[in-house]
Order: sequence, then C-alpha cells, then structure tokens
Amino acid sequence: MNKYGGGKGTEKDPYVINYYDQLLYLAENKASGYFVQTADIKFPNDVPNKSISTVKISQGYENKYYDLFVFDGGNYTISNLKESLFGTLAASTIKNVRIDGAMVVSSESDAGILCNCVTSYSFTGSGGNYATGNTLIQHCAVTNSYLTVEDARNAGAICGNGGYIKDCLSQGNTIQGTCSAMGGIAGNACTISGCLSVSNSASGGSAIGGIAGTAHGKEIYEYGNSARRYGGNISGCGVVSFICSNSDYCGGVVGLSCGIANAYIRSCYVAGVYLNGVQNGGISGGDDNENYNYVHTIAYCVVDETNNYPSIGGEPRSLARVMVLSVPESGLKVDGILAVLNAAGSGFTEWQRDTANSSLPYPKGINDILGG
Repeated sequence: MNKYGGGKGTEKDPYVINYYDQLLYLAENKASGYFVQTADIKFPNDVPNKSISTVKISQGYENKYYDLFVFDGGNYTISNLKESLFGTLAASTIKNVRIDGAMVVSSESDAGILCNCVTSYSFTGSGGNYATGNTLIQHCAVTNSYLTVEDARNAGAICGNGGYIKDCLSQGNTIQGTCSAMGGIAGNACTISGCLSVSNSASGGSAIGGIAGTAHGKEIYEYGNSARRYGGNISGCGVVSFICSNSDYCGGVVGLSCGIANAYIRSCYVAGVYLNGVQNGGISGGDDNENYNYVHTIAYCVVDETNNYPSIGGEPRSLARVMVLSVPESGLKVDGILAVLNAAGSGFTEWQRDTANSSLPYPKGINDILGG
C-alpha cells in the first residue's frame, strides 16, 4: 500500500507528498528514495510534526552519494512546524523547500528549522569500504520563524551543523536560548555559498554570526574510510539588518573563525548589522585561537562602515588580504559594488543588483525566492 500521494520513490517517479500525514509517515519510517512535494502543507495546531532522518547506510547502498534521500519541495510552503523538518541527514539532497511560520523548540545538541544536522560516515559493503559524502541543501528558504534552544551546541535557521548549503534564503527569523554557536544560516558552517540572511536576530549564543555562529568546518567521508577536512568555507553570501545580542563573539558573517583546516570567507557583504557582543567584528567576531590552529583567509568582502566595526574582532590570526573594504551603506546600493563582489579572484561571480532586496546585491541563485 502506498502511504504517499503516488509515485514509486524512484528518480523518474518520485513519491508524492501533498498532505501533512505523509510527512509524519516518512518521519516514522526513516528516509530513502526520491520525493516531490506538490502542494502547500500546513500542520494543524494539535498535530506536531516529527523530524525526518535518513536510514543508516550499510551493505547494498554502495553507490549512494547525494541521492540516498532526495526531497524536492517544489517551491511549495510547509508551515506551522514545531520541530525541525529534517533531523539528521546523510548522502542526501534537499532542494526547493520553503518553510514559513515555524515555532521550533529544540533540546537537540544540533538544532535547525530546516535541518538539525548533516552527518557523514564510512561503511563496509560487498566491494570494500564506502562513504556517504556530504548532503546538499539547495534553493531553500526559511522565513518568519522562531527557533528556541536549550544548552545546544549549534543552532541555525537552515541547518544546525554542517552540510553544503547553497542558494538559500533566511529572512525574518529569530534564534534564541542557550547555545555555543548560532547563525542566520547555520550554527556551524561546513560549506556555505550564495546565501542571503535578511532581518534575522540571534541572542544567547556564545558565538553568533549573520551567516554562521562558527566556521570550524566538518570532517566529510567522501571516499573509502578516510575523512577529508573542510575548514568552514563561506562565499557569495550577504547579511542585511542582522541583530546579535547577549553573546561573547558577534560577527557580521561569523561569530568565530578558525577551524579544522585552512578555509576562506570571500565575496561576502554585510549591511545594517547591530552587534552587541563582548567582542564584535564586521566579518568575524574573532578567531578561536584556543581550540583551532587553522585560519580563514578573508578577501573581496565589503562591510557597511556605519558602526565602525573592525573586520575581525580581538587579536586575529585570520588574514584580511585582498579587497576587504568598509563603505557607507549607500555604497552597497550602486552597481560599482558588483565589481568587488564578482571579481575574478573572488571565486563567486553570481551577484546581481536591482530593486529587489532593498537595492542591495543578492546572489542570482535566489532571485525567484526573493520575488516569491
């Protein structure tokens, strides 16, 4: 019996999700296969959702890589969530999901509104050692939502910890509670590209950033049983009207930089942020000099000079090397700013600017989300 709205769970004929009870069934049975959402879904007030996590990969899944579980939200909205939509994911692709009006209260160590945590591991199959690889979260939006955490490690509107997060929007969200790292996109960043954080606020995290609380990175098992270290790369991201309070480290992009491998923050801008931490920085609130030996290289970034924040707070080891500029906020609303953000050496050339996003730049990949 098909518990979904149709389909066979294959790439060509995915399971159809068009009602909230199908998401409950998916959560109960662990996720694998292909799914597509075909209608807006609102959970009733008296029916709380349950987070959807992937099955544990073992023998028989040797070729899975970003496709153990594929969920296409079809740009339809899911609303009235009380838990994160997804829990712990491996080897998955989550795309075109829109969440609005969530009120998530979490006791998880890694907490998010869209996803709590991305994990990665190796396993033994019939032909030897295999690995899950990373999980891609692409072209998703979380808007007008609340995330409240208690004694958490990482908390973010899109994902609490990890993942390859690309072309996503976080707007009008509030993250609050007690937590080590809070971010408008992710609590702790692995790789984030082409994302926009607009009119978000965070309070109560030790390290808080407009994009990520920390950019410490993650170990990803991509091939066999050896992990590769990603140091928390952030590129092509914008932060607009972000408020950070009740924190040790507040940063426009990240609360704390430095990680498990050398990494970069490049082609990013920050406009209209208010940072009320013990230590503040327009790009980074500071370097985590006590726990991590590897630094970030910061390049082709622009910060609104209104509040005169230094690029990196405290005593930095990370390097603000090429084209790290402070300009009046009005200077971010002219086409000339695109020459910096889209520079050939920036590694990201998809910025555009028009009347959307209050005439500030935005990544091309979220054009339709801003318009929708």
